[in-house]
Amino acid sequence: MLGGNDVGPRDTFQLLFVAAVLVLAAIINANIFGNIALLLQSMNLKSTKFQEKMEEVHEIMKNIRITDKLQDEIKTYITHTHTTLDHQQDLDKFLGMLSPSLKQEVDRQMFYEAISLNSVFRKHECIIFAIIKDMKTILSLPEEIIISQGDNSKYFYFLARGQ
Repeated sequence: MLGGNDVGPRDTFQLLFVAAVLVLAAIINANIFGNIALLLQSMNLKSTKFQEKMEEVHEIMKNIRITDKLQDEIKTYITHTHTTLDHQQDLDKFLGMLSPSLKQEVDRQMFYEAISLNSVFRKHECIIFAIIKDMKTILSLPEEIIISQGDNSKYFYFLARGQ
């Protein structure tokens, strides 16, 4: 029937059959498009929430008459903060899905090169692996003070960027 050439239902049974098939096809089509729409919506959920947050921030800054230069700095800070927190959550979620042995292998992949390049640890494989075993990645916000010189701490810090 879909092929054309003046082929159509000729009697009542064929007419009912074609109507039922067309209704069924419409239901299947609607289901497929609905699932695709839900998938796309869930992919953009984080982006939409962040965009709403940025619009609120922009409106507040406009209402209290902050200069354009300071507005740009605030927007940059909020964007960086949002990205950093998302990366930290994604990393934590990823590592939480792994078994302890796989997590240890991932940690070795992430940290070995950086620690082994340090002249203090360069020739001490057992110390490097002992340090890696207890390491944890923390992504910090801009200008966040992690530790200051002279502070007492029970932790050992490796900074990838910062001072």
